[in-house]
Amino acid sequence: MVITLLLAGNVVSAADLASSVYRSGLAKLKAHNYRGSIVDFTRAIKLNPKFASAFSQRGYANLYLANKESALEDANTALALNPKLADAYLTRSWAKIQLHDYSGGLNDANQAINLDPKCSDAYSSRGYAKLSLGDQTGGFADHKRAIELEPKLAEPYLNRGDTKYKLKDYQGAIADYNRAIELDPKYAMAYYNRGSAKYKLKDYQGAIADFNRAIELDPKYAIAYGSRGGAKDELKDYQGAIADYNRAIELDPKFAIAYNNRGSAKYELKDYQAAIADYNRAIELDPKFAIAYYSRGFAKDELKDYQGAIADYNKAIELDPKFAIAYYNRGSAKYELKDYQAAIADYNRAIELDPKYAMAYNRRGVAKYGLKDYQAAIADYNRAIELDPKYAMAYQNRGTSKFYIGDYQGAIVDYNKAIELNPKFAEPYVSRGIAKKAFYESKYNFSDTNRASAMSDLYQAKLLGYSDAQNIIDEWNRDVQRAVAAKREAEAEKQESYSRSYSSGYRSNTSSSSSPSYQPASQPSRSQSMDWSGYNKSMNQINSTLNDVIRRTK
Repeated sequence: MVITLLLAGNVVSAADLASSVYRSGLAKLKAHNYRGSIVDFTRAIKLNPKFASAFSQRGYANLYLANKESALEDANTALALNPKLADAYLTRSWAKIQLHDYSGGLNDANQAINLDPKCSDAYSSRGYAKLSLGDQTGGFADHKRAIELEPKLAEPYLNRGDTKYKLKDYQGAIADYNRAIELDPKYAMAYYNRGSAKYKLKDYQGAIADFNRAIELDPKYAIAYGSRGGAKDELKDYQGAIADYNRAIELDPKFAIAYNNRGSAKYELKDYQAAIADYNRAIELDPKFAIAYYSRGFAKDELKDYQGAIADYNKAIELDPKFAIAYYNRGSAKYELKDYQAAIADYNRAIELDPKYAMAYNRRGVAKYGLKDYQAAIADYNRAIELDPKYAMAYQNRGTSKFYIGDYQGAIVDYNKAIELNPKFAEPYVSRGIAKKAFYESKYNFSDTNRASAMSDLYQAKLLGYSDAQNIIDEWNRDVQRAVAAKREAEAEKQESYSRSYSSGYRSNTSSSSSPSYQPASQPSRSQSMDWSGYNKSMNQINSTLNDVIRRTK
């Protein structure tokens, strides 16, 4: 039965009205007003529930809003209504590609091309699928064909740029996005994608400028707010990032990534409980969001909830067994619980997954240090330094292990390097000062000059904010006072002994060539050995301080 409507005295069928609304949707789609086009296509479908093209185009608009499941559903409906509709195969091809079903996307692109050999977007879709399946030659040939068919259309350039982005050719991607923008200066997605490529190149200010333009063109572009927040995050503008994440969430309350990233910004502001609340929400929205579990574990780590952190790292690893950094941080949580062997096992796995993971070698070295296996720890620090010659913390930690095997000079060399690489790194100053003290004491040469050299390192650490530096300085000053008192006592003893000897009839031989009958001991006097006699106490203090440094520099 045909439904008819009376408009201005004319009888108009619902099908005719649906076609009119559909054309309005196409115009909005062309103008990149994806939400407006979806409204029109939905109205067209209500007026004509068997309008296959309306389903297909609504699905296509949903692709631009990353609603891939909705797009796939609409494409399937369209094909059920019209199995020979090329546009529906195209929509389904892109939907499958977004869902990482590249083989399925390739098959549907082939179908679209068979039905419409001049459909440039179908070649773009097929090219992306081929490249994702490893066929770079065939993929770029399809992108070239798409551009040949529509040389003045922005989309083929955008699509080729997306393919280059996927291949990590960010400069090449930017060149294609530039061309897309030249052809269509109001193409918000082209600005957004170019911003994403700039972000990957660490051009965060350039990325923000592109995200700004995308938002100007489409003020409801939730993902653009989210990505701009990410760029601000990298520039340490955490409050600005949070404002952008807030807006992204307002526009899309189910935007799990925005909650996760807002949590990370709050983490950087040390608001760990608020960060955990955001990670919780991200996990509620997407229970398979491995990064959100990992991030929540990291925040629990800061709250010293190591068991809770381990539980979250376990879940992240369950969801993504190749998540190297999750193994790394689980190992660090186990280290804090003094389960050094289990920590080493996690660092081993992180290194298996990423053999160039310098931080994992460093942390495995710290765990081996915890087991007092100093030589094995040094081997791991060596590897960390090979991978990253500017890794100040690895030099600091290697110096500490060298200290424990009695190689004080080697330790000082490593602390020097750590300070050279990071002059504001307080811990190496503390460690170097302690190592100097140990070295000079071991040589019975802790003179005022050498003591001042060691002490100057502690004062520098204090200036840099090392809270325990003053305690060590005070203890060393007490050592000096004890040394002075001991020296006076020894001199008094010596004088008293000499007086007793003299009064008992001992006399010096008048011959200038003879030696006095009083001979000094073959071992150092008490005053000479004072620092050495207190060495065990000093070593206990050194051990305690260096262990604290290791904990600080994990």
